[in-house]
Amino acid sequence: MYRSRCQIYTKPQNMKLIGKKILHFKAVESTNDIAWREAIDDAMDGTVIMAEMQTKGRGRFGRLWFGHKDGSLLMSVILRHPIPVRYVSLITAIGALSVVDAIDEICGLTAEIQFPNDVILSGKKVAGVLVESRFISDKPDMFILGIGVNINIKSHQFPKELSKVATSLLLEYGAEISKRAFTKALLGSMDNWYKQLKNNRPDAIINNWKRHLDIIDKNVKIHQNGKLFNGVVIESDPLDGIILRLDNGHIATFRGEHIERCEVKE
Repeated sequence: MYRSRCQIYTKPQNMKLIGKKILHFKAVESTNDIAWREAIDDAMDGTVIMAEMQTKGRGRFGRLWFGHKDGSLLMSVILRHPIPVRYVSLITAIGALSVVDAIDEICGLTAEIQFPNDVILSGKKVAGVLVESRFISDKPDMFILGIGVNINIKSHQFPKELSKVATSLLLEYGAEISKRAFTKALLGSMDNWYKQLKNNRPDAIINNWKRHLDIIDKNVKIHQNGKLFNGVVIESDPLDGIILRLDNGHIATFRGEHIERCEVKE
């Protein structure tokens, strides 16, 4: 188990919830794994785990998450507020919206959300979100919200297989971005959206998520359970997934947790 020395930062009690306590590592296997250990040891709601590098970062469906030393923002956030099962997928929406807001605030760029958990700039992936949860008696007990953002990664630093599908804020903005400033903006936005969820205001999250999802009336390809589905998107939201008019005329609904990949056709 690889885990480097940790630095702990705490903020005064009157500060916002998300990021009131931050554990920062030089390198770990996975920030989500560290977050789970801290959560089981009763870490407070909103505790943030950050690392400069992770050796076994993971994405959805067991995929590996690429992170470049010094060029990536890698974090996991412990969320303990109990929410209804129906709203579990809003945790992913909160993560994506926080990244979108931070990109707008720091870079002045308009990012899009690619259903269900990626953030896109110029048609390429700049960030991803992974939510893991623990259920007790069929109710969600706690969540780990993992986020990876490509901050200052140069084009030649991406693996060959990602060079055509991934980008970074450096490449899109044209200059290096302060990781510290971006992190502050992201955590501030997340605190706001998490507050909306805790105050039982899901519509605010859903409506803003929809504003950044540019796939309504577009032809898409959905990969799910080893199968490919083609059709036009009729409706989509983070709770109910994507409603698709298939090429054969039938209507089908695809839940976000089951979709492996959703691509807009050229």
